[in-house]
Amino acid sequence: MTRIGCLFKSQDSHFIIGLIYLLPGKEVLSELISIYSSDYIILGGDFNSRIANLNSYRDDDFIFEGSCLLSSRISFDNVLNTRGSALVEIMEKFGLKVCNGRSMSDSPSNFIFISKNGSSIVDLVWFNSSCLSLIKDFKVENISDISDHYACLHFEIVSY
Repeated sequence: MTRIGCLFKSQDSHFIIGLIYLLPGKEVLSELISIYSSDYIILGGDFNSRIANLNSYRDDDFIFEGSCLLSSRISFDNVLNTRGSALVEIMEKFGLKVCNGRSMSDSPSNFIFISKNGSSIVDLVWFNSSCLSLIKDFKVENISDISDHYACLHFEIVSY
């Protein structure tokens, strides 16, 4: 199941902020991203995928130049599962990058799901290149004791 949170429209563009619980399915993401590919996209939520340190870029890749985010990601979760590989492949196909492990406040990326059986990072925030200059910071905050997932993926955007 996929849930989309908000769609903001202006005269010139859309700004999509998605709150997602995603079961694997390329069709859902492909359709969403292809419709809004030229607009601002931020998708965050429980992707049920472990991506280790994938979706890193070389330091000489200038896509992150002038932004507040790092080109290389660092994560405490070094596990890569099949769903994680598939998710990264889909997201990179559409030019999306993950925030986790890429900001000054979240590098290395900290565990988000914690239980007696272990810890992982399955809650992720993805964005497209249009948003790169807007994201000022990103961090994970635990604001609730009622869930085994940290309740808040907090990011700051630049205001104009």
